[in-house]
Amino acid sequence: MSLLNHDFDEKRISTLQKAAKQIRDCFQEIERMDSIIFEKRRELKEYDALMKRLTDLPKKLQHHAMVPFGSAGFMPGKIVRTNEVMMLVGDGYFVEKSCHEANEALLRRTKAIEKIIDDCEADKKLVKQQMDFAERLFSHVRFFLKFSHVFTQCNFIFQKHNSDEVEIREEFDEEKEAEFKRETLNNNNF
Repeated sequence: MSLLNHDFDEKRISTLQKAAKQIRDCFQEIERMDSIIFEKRRELKEYDALMKRLTDLPKKLQHHAMVPFGSAGFMPGKIVRTNEVMMLVGDGYFVEKSCHEANEALLRRTKAIEKIIDDCEADKKLVKQQMDFAERLFSHVRFFLKFSHVFTQCNFIFQKHNSDEVEIREEFDEEKEAEFKRETLNNNNF
């Protein structure tokens, strides 16, 4: 009978370790998605500022600006032909566009970025649901382990930083164990 209980407790421990790993993986995935969302929102702010600048540029024939002078620094200069910009289209290729055309291209890029953010938010919601399920499973298994004759008191310590192990510390009290055995024997004798 005790061997059967021991195997049953090992299965509970295995389930507990899987739930703990799932929770850890979910936390890491949420952190990764949060960093992607943060980066994409930063890109959106930069695109918004650029689109505002591209809207203001063609309103004047010339603009005074600080122009880069090689790697040495900047010097005062003028922007002429204010309706023409060079736009990066990818892989180091630039095309000449009007400010209006560049704004339209940036608007398409912002829509794509907003879709990425929405997708990440949806994925993050799914991961949170998985994490909630794993936490419920973890608390359920831990509840049953609490009343097990093998583990009287367990403290679970999660190790961060890519560890798949769950450390289980058991406080063993001989008197409580002996009392538990006496109660179990008395209850089994009908």
